Amino acid sequence: MRNGFFKVAIASSGLGHVARGMEAWAESLAAALHERGVDVTLFRGAGPAKNDYDVVLPCVRRTSRLARIGNVLNHVGGWRLGLGSEASVESFSYGIRLLAHLRDGYDIVHVQQGSLALFLDRARKLGLLKCSIVFGNGQKAPPEFVNRFPYVHFLSPYGMQEITDHIPKKPNWCVIPNFVDTDAFSPGDKVTARKAWGLPDDCLIVLSVGMVDKHVKRMDYFIREASMVSASVAEDVHFVIAGSSHPESVEVEELGRELLGEKLTILFNVDRDQMPTLYRAADIFVLCSPREALPVALIEAMSCGLPAVGHTFPVMEWVIGNGGRCVDMKTEGKLRTVLSEYLNGFYSRELASREARRRVLSTFSQENVTQSIMQMYDQVLGSTCPCGC
Repeated sequence: MRNGFFKVAIASSGLGHVARGMEAWAESLAAALHERGVDVTLFRGAGPAKNDYDVVLPCVRRTSRLARIGNVLNHVGGWRLGLGSEASVESFSYGIRLLAHLRDGYDIVHVQQGSLALFLDRARKLGLLKCSIVFGNGQKAPPEFVNRFPYVHFLSPYGMQEITDHIPKKPNWCVIPNFVDTDAFSPGDKVTARKAWGLPDDCLIVLSVGMVDKHVKRMDYFIREASMVSASVAEDVHFVIAGSSHPESVEVEELGRELLGEKLTILFNVDRDQMPTLYRAADIFVLCSPREALPVALIEAMSCGLPAVGHTFPVMEWVIGNGGRCVDMKTEGKLRTVLSEYLNGFYSRELASREARRRVLSTFSQENVTQSIMQMYDQVLGSTCPCGC
């Protein structure tokens, strides 16, 4: 740190070729820090650079044939070098390039990617890295892994509790969630939004966003429950799924055609800049995942004023608050029941909409979360300013 100013690197090897919440976090945080005048660099894993503070570090992508060498090396001790999987090969090839840049006076490197954090931690122990590593535990990293890092922020209170139930909490661990741009993700005109997407304007729309698979986002469960909703709702209902493709997507599409036919629209790989308009087109949002570190799509939907329905898991319950309901989605019929109650007006969608927006503004806004991040950086660099946890 020089003259009270510090230099921060936000690093994500997947940014530019992988569409997940983790990559969106890196891009959003770098932009927010830049707006506050922080000397920040966003290190992408693929191009093109979008901003003057971006640096692209081409790497061996986890989906490439070369990355498969990680599976082979894992059986001959490659894991000791951080080369035990496709993702770790990507992180290693990216990390080697990143180290050269981090020697240029950086004070902090901030990551959420576990394999990259591990690579950087090993480099630091070898004397190849001097700056502090801040690890955002956005994945379900085990306690022994998290314990390697003195500076960790968890994305939810439950995320911290899962770790501290097994090991003592370190002084510089805290809870700071990801944020959403509440100006971009805001309520808007439903009619205009539906016209933009070619969605019907004479019915209720239920939206689910996430990878189009059967086991993580459980879009098959969403379709099966949706198929039983129409019979119990007075108005016509249309269902929309938007998300990235997956090897199971074909099966999900087939199930959708069989059970819902023209009442289902599936949109693949929607650009994130278009998502606010899609949220505005809907009347209610559903996330069927059995667990999440922090469901960004859920927060985005709530920021746009959508009542939210999630699974009865502590993180979802914490995020949703009074902005919707959580039900046991491991049980058949539970989602169908709560959707019918909302769509028939048994529960007030208007009240839940207001509470959803209020919840995001108070807990997940860019202003509040970025301020917490800045306080955490102060603490990492030796200030007495606590991060509030």
